[in-house]
Amino acid sequence: MKSNKKQIIKFILKNEPVLTQTIADKFYKSDYYKAHVDLKLLQQDDLIMTHEGTSDNIEFFELTIKGKEYLNVFKEKTFRFYLPLVISIFSLIVSTIALLTQFH
Repeated sequence: MKSNKKQIIKFILKNEPVLTQTIADKFYKSDYYKAHVDLKLLQQDDLIMTHEGTSDNIEFFELTIKGKEYLNVFKEKTFRFYLPLVISIFSLIVSTIALLTQFH
């Protein structure tokens, strides 16, 4: 679930409102039960909310404000990780080139 969490939330954001079966087809090889359990976990974390349809108790899922904030924080954390990493690697490459050219 942890690896799918962000992907499911992004998918719901782009396609609101989303049926459980749509999530099952996209992420769980049409396994409705697994999709339902994971969506209920996301709902317990207040990342998504349920709207019940009028016919046959069909559930539609939409993102909550907390779900949208989760995506924004995830982007920010990713940026804070990769920017220093890229700078460090670039610095290491420049330093190595400087050392190698100094001895020639």
